[in-house]
Amino acid sequence: MSITTMIHRKLNRKLHRNFNKQFIYTPFRLSSSSTNLTNTENSNRKIEKLLIANRGEIACRIMRTAKRLGIQTVAVYSDADRHSLHVKSADEAVRIGPPPARSSYLNSSSIIEAAVRTGAQAIHPGYGFLSENADFAQLCEKEGFTFVGPPASAIREMGDKSASKRIMGAAGVPLVPGYHGMNNINHHEIRSPA
Repeated sequence: MSITTMIHRKLNRKLHRNFNKQFIYTPFRLSSSSTNLTNTENSNRKIEKLLIANRGEIACRIMRTAKRLGIQTVAVYSDADRHSLHVKSADEAVRIGPPPARSSYLNSSSIIEAAVRTGAQAIHPGYGFLSENADFAQLCEKEGFTFVGPPASAIREMGDKSASKRIMGAAGVPLVPGYHGMNNINHHEIRSPA
């Protein structure tokens, strides 16, 4: 089993099919005090409408999968993307701002507002933009939306190399030996230039 697979199984949220072939959301969160995974409050929440907070090919792929599963889709777009394929392919589309990404696709409040307006239960960040933004994942949870991705705590802890090595080691993931922070320095091996 690869390291990536082990990490994915330990840290990511799970989606599983029930007997009706509808996806049920079973989130897990990494406790900051330990490596135990615990269920969160939104367990077994059915997703009927999904907002995709991205554009282009990734948004189209997410939409195709969602539609195959019977989930309605909402696209968001900047003024520059208003005629894009992901906008035309979605069940609904919402303008979130002008062309610069910081004013549209990176604007958390515009995306949350679009999800509220359309009645989406979940937000899929795609990749890039807000996909690795722990504050956005936390905001989604705070506002009552399912963030389709790892929990904010996992994004935060896996984004910190030292913390991620500690967590993965505690979870039994094999690690490559190497530098693990300032406490790992052997001061006798450090020499000043002659």
